[in-house]
Amino acid sequence: MSRQGHVSTVKGRIRFTCCKILIIYAVTLSWVAAANGPACTPIVLPARIAVQYVIDGDTVVLANGAKLRLIGIDTPELGHHVKPDQPWARAAKDYLNALLSEHQSELSIVYDNEHWDKYHRILGHLFLQDGTNIHALLLSRGLALPLTVPPNLAFLDCYRLNAEQAIAARSGIWSQTQYQPRPVTAFTGNERGYHVVRGEVTRIGNSSSSVWLNLGSILAIRVVRSDLRYFANLDIAKLAGQVIEVRGMVYQRNRQLRLRIRHATDIRVLKVTQGTRQK
Repeated sequence: MSRQGHVSTVKGRIRFTCCKILIIYAVTLSWVAAANGPACTPIVLPARIAVQYVIDGDTVVLANGAKLRLIGIDTPELGHHVKPDQPWARAAKDYLNALLSEHQSELSIVYDNEHWDKYHRILGHLFLQDGTNIHALLLSRGLALPLTVPPNLAFLDCYRLNAEQAIAARSGIWSQTQYQPRPVTAFTGNERGYHVVRGEVTRIGNSSSSVWLNLGSILAIRVVRSDLRYFANLDIAKLAGQVIEVRGMVYQRNRQLRLRIRHATDIRVLKVTQGTRQK
């Protein structure tokens, strides 16, 4: 290779490297901007707190020994004993650990409507002192799922938008087959854990405690009556015959797959069909 050709090759490599750095920098800025958006940042940050160590991607231990559960999100589970880690569980913990280690004295907790859970963990939203929402960062990177649990809805729009950004890019956990939308007809009955399910509502049933949306005979979606106030903009009674998409934790009860949703953001109407109407 001539000297001129070698110089051209070196210049090309430098330009390519610079482009890569600029792209990474731009993506990082977009993540930070999303986590600092108007829906993500509290009006006032309370006094600073310190974190002693990270248990997993959504739970930490504070300096005083209390456990803090990061609400509005859920990260994959780390393995215990012989059970392996779920995909991206270790990445979520490592990312949170690195972030909190770097900003150890720059953290604040913003409380929601409930301050404690049944496991005696503190419930709250964790922020950096510049207003960066740590939950939003995890969601935007695909390291966490949105977890809507009323009445703790303070940053609902922020978390939904950051999750949608990661879903569109198939980042992190959203690259896994389990988290891709699936028709209910593809379910075998052995599914467990988080799923995004699509199907026609073939029947709407009522019990004393709940409203039930049946997607054929495979899956029953449960809405507890006390949660109906969080579906004010969705007429559940008119969903029969419509194709919907729901997301949440699938479990089995009475030989049937079930999925409980607690807020209208976890259900989406895709189209109206001429299917079975309410019985």
